[in-house]
Amino acid sequence: MAGLQAICAVLRGEQSPPVSSFLSHTGFITPGELAELVDALAGSHAAVGLRLKACQLGDAGAAAIADALCAPTSSLTSLELPSAPHCRLPTRCVF
Repeated sequence: MAGLQAICAVLRGEQSPPVSSFLSHTGFITPGELAELVDALAGSHAAVGLRLKACQLGDAGAAAIADALCAPTSSLTSLELPSAPHCRLPTRCVF
């Protein structure tokens, strides 16, 4: 599955997850897209994995995602950030 809007729709329960139960996005994520993704992750309804490749999140983006994953309603099963050696994912919660 591609496209952040489609990924967010799955996370919000508006669309069915793919058969693989894995969502993936490759490429830059704008601040607006990051905000939408963080909101969807915090209230996610789908038990899926997520891969964000070459997204250039930076430390602030990684921290925002970490905060969303710490929400009691987040149901993400795995997170992959390949090609992101510049990001330091905070250790705020255990995944």
